[in-house]
Amino acid sequence: MVTKRCGPSIGDDDGGAAAARDSVLDRIASGSGGLYRVGGSGEVQAMAQCVGDLSGGECNDCVAEAVRQVKVACGVAGYGDMYLGKCYVRYTVGGGHAYFSTGGSNNGDYNGM
Repeated sequence: MVTKRCGPSIGDDDGGAAAARDSVLDRIASGSGGLYRVGGSGEVQAMAQCVGDLSGGECNDCVAEAVRQVKVACGVAGYGDMYLGKCYVRYTVGGGHAYFSTGGSNNGDYNGM
């Protein structure tokens, strides 16, 4: 892991937000080829991108690993980013990415590693 960023917890997950997030992230990870991928369902949106020097298979492997790590690292957070050396994955539940809004403060957890 190079860096990760996780938003605040969405609280109790009685509504199945984590399962919905996992489903969208799994579809992103299993996408074929493409260095840039987007997906969503309901309030969950996700995207992934690889650097241009990766083959399709290498990108798939990198995105799958980033997805695995963001699920573990961010738990039931409202948003999360996982940056690996050659790819990154980003998701949001209900548009919770604080740093996408203009003029707002960033209260997310940012860890450079």
